[in-house]
Amino acid sequence: MRTALKATLVLGTICTTLIMGGFAALALWMIFAASAAAQLPDIHKDIVYSKVDNTELKLDLVQPPKGDGPFPLIIWIHGGAWQFGDRKEYHDAMTNLAKVGYVGAAIVSMVEFLNEHLMKK
Repeated sequence: MRTALKATLVLGTICTTLIMGGFAALALWMIFAASAAAQLPDIHKDIVYSKVDNTELKLDLVQPPKGDGPFPLIIWIHGGAWQFGDRKEYHDAMTNLAKVGYVGAAIVSMVEFLNEHLMKK
């Protein structure tokens, strides 16, 4: 009987420790998730940087969430083989790099340019 009681106490202690540890881990995760959300990079979409035959050429810019800079700049120029894709495909990569101190800019692809340019004619 004593062995069963000891085993029950040990098991109860282990379960309590795991449960309390789980709550502590959850609390820490919630704190870090909230602080990470507060540190999201600034995203500026559809910035006009030039015009060609009345068609606006646009870029999307992602900046680090804090700091005065200067920051290194990475420019994505998507070509799409004249068939597919656009600058929005780089938002995730630019956001991840902005979190570690880079500015990302993705300029209009030739596909986007041709589609917009031909639609206006």
